[in-house]
Amino acid sequence: MANHLPYFNDSAERQHPSEHYHKRESSFSRGRRHSPNKPEEFPEAKQIRSISPDPLFDRHTEATNIELFYDLFFVANLTVFSSVKEVNDGRTLSQYIGFFCILWFTWYQVSLYDVRFAKDTVFDRMAKVVQFGVMVGFAVCGPTFNAGEKKDNLADGLIGVIADPGLKTFKSLTLLMMVSRLALITQYLQAMWISRKVPANVFPISLIIGIYLVSAGVYGLLFIAFARGHSNAYITWYVVAFLETIICTAVSTVWRNISFKGTHLVQRMGLLTLIILGEGVMGLAHNCQNLVKAQIFSFSGSTISDIACTILLIYFLYMIYFDWIQEHHMGSIRQQIWSFLHFPLHLALVLTLSGANQFVGWRAGTSVTNKLQNEFNDLIARTANASADTATYILDTANYTCNGIVSGAYEGAHNFGQFVAYTKASTTVQKGLDVIKQAINGTDHKSIDQNSAEEGLAVVYSTAINTVFNAIGFEPPHAADHAYESILHPSPEDNPLEDAIEELDGMSKISRLIFTYFFVTIGSYVIITGIIAWIGKRDKNLTDKIRLGVRFVFGGLLAIIAFFSIHDTYENFADSPWILPTATLVLLMVAIITNAPLPKGKGYHHAKSKIDDIDQ
Repeated sequence: MANHLPYFNDSAERQHPSEHYHKRESSFSRGRRHSPNKPEEFPEAKQIRSISPDPLFDRHTEATNIELFYDLFFVANLTVFSSVKEVNDGRTLSQYIGFFCILWFTWYQVSLYDVRFAKDTVFDRMAKVVQFGVMVGFAVCGPTFNAGEKKDNLADGLIGVIADPGLKTFKSLTLLMMVSRLALITQYLQAMWISRKVPANVFPISLIIGIYLVSAGVYGLLFIAFARGHSNAYITWYVVAFLETIICTAVSTVWRNISFKGTHLVQRMGLLTLIILGEGVMGLAHNCQNLVKAQIFSFSGSTISDIACTILLIYFLYMIYFDWIQEHHMGSIRQQIWSFLHFPLHLALVLTLSGANQFVGWRAGTSVTNKLQNEFNDLIARTANASADTATYILDTANYTCNGIVSGAYEGAHNFGQFVAYTKASTTVQKGLDVIKQAINGTDHKSIDQNSAEEGLAVVYSTAINTVFNAIGFEPPHAADHAYESILHPSPEDNPLEDAIEELDGMSKISRLIFTYFFVTIGSYVIITGIIAWIGKRDKNLTDKIRLGVRFVFGGLLAIIAFFSIHDTYENFADSPWILPTATLVLLMVAIITNAPLPKGKGYHHAKSKIDDIDQ
């Protein structure tokens, strides 16, 4: 680095790029398997600076420290949002996807500038501070991001639908996205000024500036729309983000002088993939800690097996992507398609990891609920012609088990909604126990009223089962609001058994939703990585095509498994320990088939000779 930090990217203060460019292999590259298409084997990667008289480009073969630092803000945002936004129905799933879109497209727009034009200057550092602030602003808005949500308001005796309760959040997000684009405009203006003596660069850069100006203007109009209560205008966020990304990448395709040739765009996408995988590991660790904290779960063999499967699943996801990534120039159009495909890839990866971590908790929960169900069936059987001692045993067992579940869940409560739900559960369990006591007392302790006892046991154990699933994060939509309302304003018309059954049905719907999106997204991930590998691999022999074709087939099979959620056999499959092992075994087969070495026979030598020809 120079003795002082320049204020701007001033080409007059710099040497010709060919005089100070020293290529060094990145740690990212060193981890890549041997490939005939490594960067150092393509001279254009080395000569990109010396062959261009344009001082604008100062390309890197690896990500700079400031870029990596910016990535930390992305993953912090994603981690925090995942922890506060539970996916429990289609609406919350769409909110999760929508917030990820905002994060990813903002990150992508910043990265498109960084890989081509960014320099370590005071100006660029100040612009990066603005982008840091935008990311922190996103994190602040995340917990109240309720796109598409409506609620009722009682006014003058009439129930009317009011605007989305998150309009303040919407206005804040809109301003943040506008500020991010304005910061990019100033950076591109600097780039255009530096290359003013190269007319071929001025026009495409001015086009990009114009695109961001239009985007910023649209965001400004959206702010006004939100201020007037038009909550559905949030859909414009995604339309603008998608269009500006398509147009900006298309500009670099048409005007090759500002293309991504010789940049570290491939590495940037790979690093973000690594970061998202790391977020999945953090989610797994967080879930394991919650299981321990709740004190109602045991690390049974099936739970440990699911944790091991999740670790292997994350590792196979890593292998399937990185084993076929090659850092070489692909051609402008192919590279733009390749880079943009990382949006659905990263979205599929985020949801896959979320679903896998949810099923770790689900398996731990079903292990407990299966024991509760067996105990419930045993006590129900004992109510028939029960003696006084048997009746006392039934009451004591139900009291010890179910109050123990609720007390343990209290220990692991990590938000207000869970605390309220457990408070209601404690009250409901006590009501059920009172029914059992009355069934005993009504017969002078000599026997038990079987019908009343069965009703009380159903209330107690269904509430305990709901508490278990709530403790692992499976909370039906608005369950906390309903629980809070029932605590503040109890009604004699409340039916605890009906409420518990309704809540249990809500838990089942959540599991079906997670099951569906988990297998759809993991199958999509396998297919998209195959498409990315197909685009990225310049010379594909017959073996490569067969391997990628097999990958597409397995990806489709994984996605088809999602249809089990609407089949009668779903309940049995969901209660079994085979959900995560099934996905892991399929990924293992994909990893083996797409990476196993060829047999050393005639076919092997034929393939090797083709590779040797490519090397030469």
